Amino acid sequence: PGISASASRGARVLNDSGGVVSRVTNVAQRRTPVFIMADLADAIAFNKWLMQQVPRIRAVQEEVSEHGRLIKLQSYIVGRGVHVNFLYSTGDAAGQNMVTALTHKASQWIMETVKTELADQFSIKDYCIETLQSGDK
Repeated sequence: PGISASASRGARVLNDSGGVVSRVTNVAQRRTPVFIMADLADAIAFNKWLMQQVPRIRAVQEEVSEHGRLIKLQSYIVGRGVHVNFLYSTGDAAGQNMVTALTHKASQWIMETVKTELADQFSIKDYCIETLQSGDK
C-alpha cells in the first residue's frame, strides 16, 4: 500500500466523522530576490527608495501578465543584502512561472533604473532572483 491507500483511508475517516470544513483566508504567491549593495549604508538607502517604487513596479509588470498582480512588496536587510518579498495574486493559476517572470521584469527595471538614475547615490553589486525563500520552495 502506498500513499493513495493512506489518503483513501484518511478521507474515509474524515467522511465517517462528519466531514471537514475549510476556508482559504489568504492566497499569495511569492518570489524573494536579493539585491547585494556595496555596504550597509547603500542597502538602507536602496531599501528606502525601493519601497517608494511600488506603483512604478506595478506599471512595469503589466507588460508581462494580465493575471498576475503585485499585492505587496516587503523587504528586509541582511548585511549588505536587501531581500525583497514580491507577494502576488495569480488569479486561478498556481502561478510559479508567472511570478518568476513578473519578478524578473521588475528586477531588471530596478537594476536599470538604479544604474541610469541613481548611480550617484548607490549601486547594485549583484543580484539573484531566487533566494529559496519563496512560498513554493
